[in-house]
Amino acid sequence: MAHKRPTAKVSPFALGFVYALAVARHLAVLPIIQRLLLLAAKGGNRFGSWLCLVIGRPAVIIRGPTREDTMTAYIKMGMAVLLGLGLGAGAVEGLHAQAKPPAYVISEIEVTNADAYAKEYVPVANKALADSGQKRLVSGGRTISISGASPASRIVVSMFENLEKAQAAYSSPAYLEARKIGDKYGKLRIFAVEGIAQ
Repeated sequence: MAHKRPTAKVSPFALGFVYALAVARHLAVLPIIQRLLLLAAKGGNRFGSWLCLVIGRPAVIIRGPTREDTMTAYIKMGMAVLLGLGLGAGAVEGLHAQAKPPAYVISEIEVTNADAYAKEYVPVANKALADSGQKRLVSGGRTISISGASPASRIVVSMFENLEKAQAAYSSPAYLEARKIGDKYGKLRIFAVEGIAQ
């Protein structure tokens, strides 16, 4: 697109401005000035068009975003946010649905030979249950009766990730072998109860 030089008389202010632009061409502010001049040329300002030619940049009509473009961008962003929230909520709900409640194993033990029980059974049973994910919460300790019959002489409470893992741990071959030793030195009653899902 060819540009003609304006035929109007140029004021001394305009000539000073052109000189300042020639100096600013080598400075970092030139892109800002060029942008302002392009906007002036877009508005039909002949002086702005002429200055654009002086600094070596043609006056190109720049179309800014329309109101429809802006609204479309906001709608797309809003839909993306809603979709992200919906997917996130669905994923969290799915994870909660998959989580199984923990299991608690309670062992009531009437020990008949405390020394042999502690030396022969306890280390073997602990080794058998070590890799099962057992988290021991109570091991022995003082017990009291709050209501009903007195508790056994020794109580052990363990926690597992779920009921299936607790059952697998206490029915494993390693634990069943340890249990044979434990039955010699005490009477064991072991049961599991499912906890409340967190």
